Amino acid sequence: MQGKNIAPLLAFKEDFPILFECIYAVFGLMMSHSHLFESVHGMMRHYLRYDIGMDQIDAQRSHMVTTEYEMRERRRKILHSV
Repeated sequence: MQGKNIAPLLAFKEDFPILFECIYAVFGLMMSHSHLFESVHGMMRHYLRYDIGMDQIDAQRSHMVTTEYEMRERRRKILHSV
């Protein structure tokens, strides 16, 4: 590896191909930070209306997430009890 003028990630892939494939299988399809923040920004803009403040929108979103989580937990308990 010494003397090669190659990007570190490509050098790692060359030296450890199986390990590289394993790591790529786990992390290869994850969103980048910028893509994640763009998605969150889009979701916030979707709910944003001029007549409702951000506090109320945050409270509504928090309520929806909590309610959905509780409903999924109830379904899991029902499925596991059968």
